[in-house]
Amino acid sequence: STPSPPQEKDSKLRMPESFNGERREFCHWMGQVQHFLIAQPLTYSTDSHKIAFCSLLTGQARAWLTPMYGTNSSTLTDFHTFVTAITAAFDDPDRVNKAADAL
Repeated sequence: STPSPPQEKDSKLRMPESFNGERREFCHWMGQVQHFLIAQPLTYSTDSHKIAFCSLLTGQARAWLTPMYGTNSSTLTDFHTFVTAITAAFDDPDRVNKAADAL
């Protein structure tokens, strides 16, 4: 008999820390989240799964997200919309200028 092909598995990575709303940490956290989700395509295969993973938030970030539950907000159903919304809420709007000044 022909051996069955090996089962595809997600990569084992450490989960990113929860995000608490600190602007200076947002870009780093979002990068970790995106990397983690790319490495876990089987586990986080739908927008709903990705958003549920990202919504493990604390502090100000949790306070931002909580009012959206119970609404029909596409922020909680479309991953691109979620990323756009959380980026608008927490990314440092002056990050590019600060990075240029640091050079």
